[in-house]
Amino acid sequence: MIIKLEDCVQELLKFVLQSSTNGTPDFDLGLSSAFCSSLFKHDPSTSNPLPYSKAGVPPYPLYERLSLALWESLCSGTFCPMYEKMLMKNGESSLKQKEEMWLKLIMDKGSEMVQMLRTLNLELYIDEPFFTQLKDGQKTVEGKYALGKYDRLEPGMLIIVNKCLVFEILDIHRYVSFSDMLESENLQSILPGVESIDEGLQILKSLNREDEEMADSVLALCISSVPFQPYISLAAIISGLSYEGLQGLLGLAHTAGTVADALPPPRSALLSSFVLPYKPEA
Repeated sequence: MIIKLEDCVQELLKFVLQSSTNGTPDFDLGLSSAFCSSLFKHDPSTSNPLPYSKAGVPPYPLYERLSLALWESLCSGTFCPMYEKMLMKNGESSLKQKEEMWLKLIMDKGSEMVQMLRTLNLELYIDEPFFTQLKDGQKTVEGKYALGKYDRLEPGMLIIVNKCLVFEILDIHRYVSFSDMLESENLQSILPGVESIDEGLQILKSLNREDEEMADSVLALCISSVPFQPYISLAAIISGLSYEGLQGLLGLAHTAGTVADALPPPRSALLSSFVLPYKPEA
């Protein structure tokens, strides 16, 4: 199965930033929660976006542009800001040294991340609250109809869930029906918090398409989180770039008076500043 790596990088970045904002990460980005949450802000002006250009202010949400800049830097082997920065002769040598250092970090840790993503056998999407339960280790079994890509899975294969967490398939148990599976497996391993098999059966059926019910069997995928996760490499990149490197990727140049955690303003804020009434001094 071909997994689009660029999309995974965007979801991984989203996962890393949201974990930092929520205060639940197993890593330290060294960034403020306010800075991370600002990268997710939307701007009304982007509902009718202008044609793509590297000039001007990047559209919101900024994390999407940041993800694209990271991916292009990794693919091209050059530090690739998504938006052109003002060139300044003063400090140009120092900036070049920093960009070389940032690029090395992106290439080293990015290669680790991509190598991991290329070993995956399947991409799987799991709704909340089950994704969080899976992340926290409460949910260890996923039920699927034995059709198509699921019927070709084997123990030892790696799957990525919601494009950000990697799990290994430890074992696969085959059953005639979901009802049979729920009676044989530990209900809390499949659906943590669900108290009855009848309730669990309704949930599983609601999560699967009606046409899949034509399958002659169902699978209980016993999975476990792998020690090395691609988001760990991406978190190391974000931490190493820190404010200045991330701002650089978004095209924000640092000067003597630059606020340490500043971000490009939304286009709507710039547009509104042009229509403010002129009030000359009396």
